[in-house]
Amino acid sequence: MIFSSYLKQSKSPFYSFIFILPLFIIYELGISAISSEDLPIIRNGADVLLRKILATIGISGIYGMALMLLFGIVIAFFINKGRFKELKIKSNYFLIMIFESILWSILLFVILSQSQLVLSKGTAKILMQQIVLSIGSGIFEEFVFRVILVSGFALIVGLFFKKQYFYKMSISIIIAAIIFSAFHFIGEYADTPKTNLFTLRFVAGVILGYIYILRGFGIAAYSHSFYNLLVFTQILADS
Repeated sequence: MIFSSYLKQSKSPFYSFIFILPLFIIYELGISAISSEDLPIIRNGADVLLRKILATIGISGIYGMALMLLFGIVIAFFINKGRFKELKIKSNYFLIMIFESILWSILLFVILSQSQLVLSKGTAKILMQQIVLSIGSGIFEEFVFRVILVSGFALIVGLFFKKQYFYKMSISIIIAAIIFSAFHFIGEYADTPKTNLFTLRFVAGVILGYIYILRGFGIAAYSHSFYNLLVFTQILADS
């Protein structure tokens, strides 16, 4: 009963967005501690994309992204309004969510263990920059490629698979994973296109997609961030 309650509540958008706030604050504090000269190569690509979109409507800086997260919390509130009495904020759930995210990141690390693949491309040279980049990719890539794309494609695919949830979500995850992988080969600091890199990031995108639909945005974001930190740790240990 307790385990069932944890799975249900921790997956909810309400829990996810509260869970993600500390990660977002750490990321922004890390960005503010990095010199302005390094920012273009440290900021996560999905982060930059979101900021550019917000800038077109006159919203910029940390406040813009904070407003986006606040908007997500408000939406989560209304989505869960009908069963709000069932949602109880339990601090121990957040601790369990961290440990669960670590377990998912280890699984991802084991599956991709031979590649030393960092899911977010950048040219970070010092530990602080690597940590910031890892956190940023967890937040913004999961928000763009899972919350927005998987959910968006699910609405479209759902027109054809109205009562087949598994097929609808699986097709949406695969499409989003293809875009997620291709995204890393676009831009000034992108990887050189290679079939093996595309395939590995596609596999990672699929795994993270299923983590998202099964366990929610918050756990997917932390799992992504923890995975990159594990890779950086391995790289440092091998160097």
